[in-house]
Amino acid sequence: MWRYRVLAVVFLMLGALAGYFDAANILPAPDFIKIPFRLGLDLQGGAHLVYEADTSQIESGGVSEAMAGLRDVIERRVNIFGITEPLIQVEKRGDSNRLIVELAGVFNVEEAKKRGVAITNTPGALTDTVAEHTMALILSLTCRIVEGDSFTRKGKFKGWAPMHLLGMDLKGKTL
Repeated sequence: MWRYRVLAVVFLMLGALAGYFDAANILPAPDFIKIPFRLGLDLQGGAHLVYEADTSQIESGGVSEAMAGLRDVIERRVNIFGITEPLIQVEKRGDSNRLIVELAGVFNVEEAKKRGVAITNTPGALTDTVAEHTMALILSLTCRIVEGDSFTRKGKFKGWAPMHLLGMDLKGKTL
């Protein structure tokens, strides 16, 4: 007799769990869940700038302090324009000191220059990073990630469908 009671409780719990997931698609989400996303450079796109600093005129002990000061000045200058989550950082590789500036949502480089943001070309820099990003975009297209994200955000997702938004395999393809 107790086996039937345990099985009944298990089935009730599974039914409640299934009902919860089904109702989550119908019932409106609470307000605290509806926090808007702030998309960074990786999702929104924008400008990724790398500057190599000429520190030949600075004493070796003051280079890190000078680079930190440069980072602070650029950060204040970028924050004036209200760019969403700018990332300004200093990097030391070997003998070179670099300032890396990532500006999410800045696509028009000429407009950024007009606003006082210095932008230059850095050929040969971040070659591997660009290749990796290209692979990520290819995978995003073949797996229909952006389409699925948009579909879900619009509230069109109503439950599991095994063949819905099924992408294609890269196996056997030439990239």
